[in-house]
Amino acid sequence: MNAIEFENVSEKYTLRRGHAASLKSVVLSFGRGMEGAKEDFWALKDLSLSVPKGSVMGIIGENGAGKSTLLKLATGIIEPDMGEVVVRGRVSALLELGAGFHPELTGRENVFLNGSILGLKRRQIHECLDRIVEFAELEQFIDMPVKSYSSGMYVRLGFAIAVHVRPDILIIDEALAVGDEAFQHKSLNKIMEFNKEGKTILFVSHNLAAVERLCDTCIWMHKGEIRAQGPVRNVLREYDTYVAEGFVARLDGKEGFQVKEKVDGRRGNLKIRVVGVTFLDGQGRSKKLFKIGQPMTVRVDYEADVPCEAPVFGVAIWREDNVYVYGTNTLWDDQATRPIKAGRGSFEMRYKALSILEGNYKVSVGIFKPGGTTPYDAFDFHPPHYPFRVQGTGTSHGIVFLEHEWRQP
Repeated sequence: MNAIEFENVSEKYTLRRGHAASLKSVVLSFGRGMEGAKEDFWALKDLSLSVPKGSVMGIIGENGAGKSTLLKLATGIIEPDMGEVVVRGRVSALLELGAGFHPELTGRENVFLNGSILGLKRRQIHECLDRIVEFAELEQFIDMPVKSYSSGMYVRLGFAIAVHVRPDILIIDEALAVGDEAFQHKSLNKIMEFNKEGKTILFVSHNLAAVERLCDTCIWMHKGEIRAQGPVRNVLREYDTYVAEGFVARLDGKEGFQVKEKVDGRRGNLKIRVVGVTFLDGQGRSKKLFKIGQPMTVRVDYEADVPCEAPVFGVAIWREDNVYVYGTNTLWDDQATRPIKAGRGSFEMRYKALSILEGNYKVSVGIFKPGGTTPYDAFDFHPPHYPFRVQGTGTSHGIVFLEHEWRQP
């Protein structure tokens, strides 16, 4: 028995190119065909999909691939332009931040409002109210208007309602990513509980590690179509290859990164400033693609307006989802540095072996005043900004790669 079925479903949006500049121009253009060009955009194209009852299906893909449209069709928010969508069972969904909340009502009132929309009687909502408030960690705020809630509070309340109204089908979009790390962990555990109870779950996320952890099967959406479908690990491997090829293609041919004036989050007085960042392989060649275990050097070129007797240099690696992998600086490493003179110069950080797993990464760099290690002590500090990729073989989990071997003594 399938909980959800899509049969030859297509969904079209009409895009308008250009717009009238004033009410007067709208009136003058009415009936003349001057209101702006229209273009049809097919968010889904002849899509067929079956979601078995009790399964946990992940949905991945780039922005604009059609993931959110698929979920809106599954929840009945929109109707398909072509084809048929069949849903068997009560659906609870967390799609957009604050969707379904009335900003003037309190959190408590919104719990009753959402419960009623989902078909629960007032008595049933009363029975689960305390559990919802406790799970959302909003005991002190439940009688405040939700318009005063932070984005994290919105997500906590929305998710708590979605999972405590005992749906047959739970649908979750990327909105969960707004919550803090502790709540995300609690939410993922709750989703796993649902799975054990035989509930059907659709889970859309850019966090591929969460998809692999939670889901049995997966579909990869690409330009409104299903590009791959099957066991989650197989689909993620195909998608990762596609992402890697695109990542490398975007960087191909660039000899390092020349620093522009605008770097988001840049801090410092810029009396000594970073002007270039280059990744080098073991032979000193500029690269952005490395294999697990290969050496990599980060060379930072700088330009100094003033001398500095004992500068502190720092480099850190971050995963693309902002997980802090490793960072250090010359002060922490008790590494003496030579004085900087006015003019150009460079420093290098050499990693003897990249012991991190396959994925996309970014590097942050900094030049600090003597004894300084924070952005507030910086001549020039750049947060994670300069990308590179690590490729591996097989499947591993975590962040780091540890050299190992299997034995049976």
